[in-house]
Amino acid sequence: MYPTNLPKSSTPPKRLKKVQRTIYLPKDIKLKVEALDIKRSDKDNIYKFLMILISKAKKEGDIYREVALAFNYLKRAIGAGTYKRIITNLEKLGIITCDYFKVMTLTKKGRCYRYKLVFKERYSREKVVAVSYSSTKSSEALQTQVFQEWFEEDFRSLVMPMNELRAIAKRRKENVSLSTCKVGAEIRENVVEIVDIRTNFSYRASKEVAIGRANLHNRLLIQDKSACYIMTEGEYLRFKRSAVELSDSDALNKIESGNLRAARNTTNNRLDTNFTNLPNEFMEAICKANNLRTLDIVNSQLAIMNRVMPDLGTEDRELFRSLTLGGNFYESICELLSLSNRKEAKRVVFEMMFSARRNRSENLAKLRKAFPSVMEWVDGYKEMYGDNQFAIMLQKAESEMFVDGILKRVKAHGYLCFTKHDSIIYRREDAEVIEAIVEGYFAEIDFKCKYKIEDYL
Repeated sequence: MYPTNLPKSSTPPKRLKKVQRTIYLPKDIKLKVEALDIKRSDKDNIYKFLMILISKAKKEGDIYREVALAFNYLKRAIGAGTYKRIITNLEKLGIITCDYFKVMTLTKKGRCYRYKLVFKERYSREKVVAVSYSSTKSSEALQTQVFQEWFEEDFRSLVMPMNELRAIAKRRKENVSLSTCKVGAEIRENVVEIVDIRTNFSYRASKEVAIGRANLHNRLLIQDKSACYIMTEGEYLRFKRSAVELSDSDALNKIESGNLRAARNTTNNRLDTNFTNLPNEFMEAICKANNLRTLDIVNSQLAIMNRVMPDLGTEDRELFRSLTLGGNFYESICELLSLSNRKEAKRVVFEMMFSARRNRSENLAKLRKAFPSVMEWVDGYKEMYGDNQFAIMLQKAESEMFVDGILKRVKAHGYLCFTKHDSIIYRREDAEVIEAIVEGYFAEIDFKCKYKIEDYL
């Protein structure tokens, strides 16, 4: 009943080699680490840990977000013998916090503790600085190197409009406001996760209790994505602008200095590069400067889910299929579930894919009522393989199509091509050939979907 032919993580022979990497941090953090009376290799491991933490936090939406990192992975990454020293030093310096009470157990990964980069008010006034450190790179000698070489070759053929990118970064920081957040009664969830940046701990509370606590201290309850903060508007803006500036500076400085990376993610097989999590505003400027075009799948995760889901022989399964192939799933869900807008519909779908099967939120309850057999299949998969494995399964299927299927075919013809999860980026002058390759591949694997093509003129 569940897909068994999905791409599996291979474990080819690995080799280690020394590489120099760069991380961009608030100046205060660099000064504190460099002042430590420890070996150079331990300082390098501190920076390597911070790179891992910041990269994961950025992927989850906020550089100061508390994230779970697998204990066994960290021991391999920075050394079992040095792990405790690294974490202890960072905690003593007040650079990170580690919550040893919120232990998660993930399939095949064991214990995961939660770590967080501590926000300091002075970071919002400091310029970020580059820090070079020595690391070891474990590569599948051929596969990883091929992707790295492809990415470097294609990247170096582009013109990087750095002045425009820096101007966009400045506007992104200046444009941070409460307009993208929900405040107080606007928050729909009855129970929220509150992040306290002063104590560096997060906790769950009812919305009513949280609003009461905020009012008591003359502050607002502000929801930014899935996290809530009890702050004044000014406190939130300083905090958020610092996070945006640090994240954007890190990404742009790596692009400008040619600090490039392209490697397969060992969890979901995705190809992670400098472009993967680059904000759309930056990517659009790069595409426009280089006459590039993008092709991306409409409602891609839903289209992939439709492909791997068996025919359940039910009306709601057929409805799910028709809405997905029509490319208007979110709009239809708004109407079916009486949701206020497309953004809310996307949040419900995100909950379905990423939350635990026991999640009984109001909107998921509506989704279960509209698609009973589909949700039974989703819950069954999570119960059999683990709650987090459903989304990973879809990401692996996506990677099989876009990296192992499309990218390899395009590069075999010698054309420039970048992948960005469920989309590809290529030159407009090569469009006819590349789009024919994509259509041919989708026909070959019988993948039915809608996709959109965009030019940046």
